[in-house]
Amino acid sequence: MAVTSAYVILTSRLVRASREQTRLASSPLVGIRLVGASIGVLQPGSRAWTTLRLHVANVGNGPAVSIHVDAELCLSSNSEVYAADSVLFVSWLRSGEERESSNLAFSPDATVAFVEDRRHWREGLRPEMYEFEHEKQAIVTLYAYYSNGLGQGFESKYESEISIPFDDIGAFPSVETPPYEPIEPFTFRRGPEPFKARTLELGEIQPLLSSRDRLRR
Repeated sequence: MAVTSAYVILTSRLVRASREQTRLASSPLVGIRLVGASIGVLQPGSRAWTTLRLHVANVGNGPAVSIHVDAELCLSSNSEVYAADSVLFVSWLRSGEERESSNLAFSPDATVAFVEDRRHWREGLRPEMYEFEHEKQAIVTLYAYYSNGLGQGFESKYESEISIPFDDIGAFPSVETPPYEPIEPFTFRRGPEPFKARTLELGEIQPLLSSRDRLRR
């Protein structure tokens, strides 16, 4: 009887492990890539927005369903955090499919705070210290939440430093009265671990998105 019980337990564990391997092998994996950014206005006379250009791709082995992409901008001087004005939604990505030129935007208030953050940091340094500008950068973090359509949720996270070069910011136009044509003086640098992914319960996704609503300003 003891041998039979041990066999049943071992068999049950092997079945669960096999199911887990099968699930992971057929899971989606949404990758996010930051390909550009600009500061510009939507129409003449309006305030400036910061727009991020993204590529979103499913590099996993199964379809990704109901994809929500969000972003946070953390300033370097005071660690103040702004969330993107709204969440990007992609209904479906097949395995290997990529959505190019998707956009997320930060509000005029976030844009002013970002530019002034860089300006204040530059003004606090002596010119001979400009070469060390990389030591104090703002951080943009991109999040993708999605499911496999079978009850399993996932999160992908991408992080990059984002900056306006010190050589450019002294002549940077006022973001309160910007030119109509977008300007793109940004630099990016990925951190040591720019991309991470993990599994979630489906019920965790909406609270994570809602937690950033207070930062959409």
